[in-house]
Amino acid sequence: MHIFAKSALGTMMLCSSVAAAQAQDTYNPTLLDEELSIIENAAKIPELTTFVEALMASEIAAELIEGGDYTVFAPTNEAFAYLPDGRIDALLEPENADELAEIMGLHVAGSPLRAEDLEAKVASAGPIETLQEDSALTVAEIEGQLHLQPPQGDQDAVAILIPDIVAANGVIHVINRVMIP
Repeated sequence: MHIFAKSALGTMMLCSSVAAAQAQDTYNPTLLDEELSIIENAAKIPELTTFVEALMASEIAAELIEGGDYTVFAPTNEAFAYLPDGRIDALLEPENADELAEIMGLHVAGSPLRAEDLEAKVASAGPIETLQEDSALTVAEIEGQLHLQPPQGDQDAVAILIPDIVAANGVIHVINRVMIP
């Protein structure tokens, strides 16, 4: 492997480890309740405030509130901070509702998938169908940690920092990047 590639991979893994530690520091499982919805539990995690705000501004929130069984891949506030300046504010504007719904839809699967289910998808190479039409995710294990691969092949793999936050209508996995369709 080329020295630059090794360095980039090492930096990516270090950043992923630092983000996981930061997310774990603000994640208090005693505040969560399996009887509450995905949105209610996500709102109790300080590192997910931007995600909850974006989710509530999108049409996807109505689906998550109405019930069903879902998997939500929730980017941390830090993940949103990596978007270009002003991007999240622009997405929250009413005229950009369709684009926001596409992005949020890529972060929600229509069935509950716990970490063990995601590991099985690694073995079978099976896709994860999302609410974003024609946008399936794939799962890989990189150095012992589950990662999602967005449908756009030019995006880096997205690390699952905190798996299996169980809610009444599904499961949340905290991730380190915002996936763009």
